[in-house]
This record gives sequence, structure tokens and C-alpha cells, in this order.
Amino acid sequence: MFNAVNLAFVAFSRYTTPAVIRVGGYGVDSSSLLAGQTFAIFVIVVAAAEVALGLALVIAFFRYRDTVDVSEMNLLRR
Repeated sequence: MFNAVNLAFVAFSRYTTPAVIRVGGYGVDSSSLLAGQTFAIFVIVVAAAEVALGLALVIAFFRYRDTVDVSEMNLLRR
């Protein structure tokens, strides 16, 4: 899903500014050419942070219970 969003960001960025065409000294601002790639990098960073958080939860549960068995996950039950 994240890769599909990244592809959409890059493709839409390329569609909105297809090429730098200089006519009479006017052109496209160079800061807008990498907008899709910038958003794609941001999505990759968020995905990596999400994976790190999930791994941290599993490690913390393993240290607390000495198992990662799903049936043992009853910490919120009374």
C-alpha cells in the first residue's frame, strides 16, 4: 500500500511539472520538481518508524512474559 502511494506521489509530481521548458527566460521553479519524491521519502520514513514501534512492542512483551505466543497476550484482561 505504501509503495502504491509512493508511486502515485511521484507520478502526480511528474504529471503536474512534466519538464522544465524555458521559453523567453521563464521556466518551472526547480523546488517543485522534487515534490513527489520528497513525499515518497517521507512515507518511507513513516513506514520505517511504524515497523520499529511494532518491533519494540514485541520485544517489550517478550521481556515481560518470556514468550511471544499470541494466546499469552492477556495483559489488558481482568
